[in-house]
Amino acid sequence: MNCKKTLIGAAMTVALGAGTTMANAAAVVSMQLGDYNNDGLISDFNFYTPPDGTGGNTFGATGEQCGGSACAPIAFDAGAIGTDVFTTGFDFGGTGTFAPNVYGNMSADISGGVLTASAWDFGGVFGGVQFNLAPDGGAGNLVVEDLTSLGGNDYGVVVTWVGTVVGGAFDGYPANWRLEGTMTVGGGGGPAPIPVPAAAWLFGSGLVGLVGVARRRRKQA
Repeated sequence: MNCKKTLIGAAMTVALGAGTTMANAAAVVSMQLGDYNNDGLISDFNFYTPPDGTGGNTFGATGEQCGGSACAPIAFDAGAIGTDVFTTGFDFGGTGTFAPNVYGNMSADISGGVLTASAWDFGGVFGGVQFNLAPDGGAGNLVVEDLTSLGGNDYGVVVTWVGTVVGGAFDGYPANWRLEGTMTVGGGGGPAPIPVPAAAWLFGSGLVGLVGVARRRRKQA
């Protein structure tokens, strides 16, 4: 009986370990802005109404140049990022350039086909003034409109959010953002994760097999 309990315990440990593998989150390391699926839509901004990716305040087109070379991706968990690094921004209604930046940090992970952000300090500079326009209520209110696996460690992503302006001439204005591009997660090179349903199946089949072994040993004894 003790032997059977030991074998069952071992089977449960293996199964639970396999299920845990799927739960491990892959941290996002970067996001390259661009039209990842070639549908003609890109990152966009608008006050009050959600942008559709084709308006007059679009930015972050595929192949955009920043300072004479291709714009860099947005680096995650890397702290603040200045203007003209991942995009040159857009001409806001003919009144001047709004230059997006990261004023704090960007942090997110993807697990089980779900994108979760823990920091989304996105903003920009307009007229020499810094605007901090993270999602109202925190990064958890980021809306994932699209998350498509592109193979390897890459995902096509469209996210939207509203960050209300605080202070200045635009105080209280709801800034609506649409960000599109390719996210890359860390990791790779290891064994493929075992999905939870498969882990449960392995647990069941492994348990049956181990119980059979225990019975044969008892008969032999």
